[in-house]
Amino acid sequence: MQKLNLPDCQLITKESEGQIRVLDFVRQKFVALTAEEWVRQYFLHFMVFHRQFPKGLIKVEQKVLISGMPQRADIVAHSKNGSPLMVVECKAPEVCLSRDTFAQAARYNLTVKAPYLTITNGLNHFCCKIDLANGKFTFLDGFPSFSEIDAG
Repeated sequence: MQKLNLPDCQLITKESEGQIRVLDFVRQKFVALTAEEWVRQYFLHFMVFHRQFPKGLIKVEQKVLISGMPQRADIVAHSKNGSPLMVVECKAPEVCLSRDTFAQAARYNLTVKAPYLTITNGLNHFCCKIDLANGKFTFLDGFPSFSEIDAG
């Protein structure tokens, strides 16, 4: 898999039925190792081990309803009081992050209502603070630590 613009981490993999699988340490299960999953697992490690997001407050592939249709947000981090804090949309490294990527994450956030939104392809990462009341957003210069954004 491609080297990412994230701190190195040791992923646990195994081969099962001719397919490489990776341990999702948040969900505690092995999942197919796709390019997007590679990014998601690296970003989860980054969030937990480098930005101190509590693993127990993170949901992976959280179900959301968009226009009555079930979808899944890649990562939803919650505050200490349990309210949604951040939606993270992960793409494979070869996928260019675009307005469409941001719009997809924003659609998920219409349901989730988190005050922070992040998109990443493992090479580039964009995080913004959302003013939910006014529908405005401000891009941050980096990716915040949990303590910087959790008021709960």
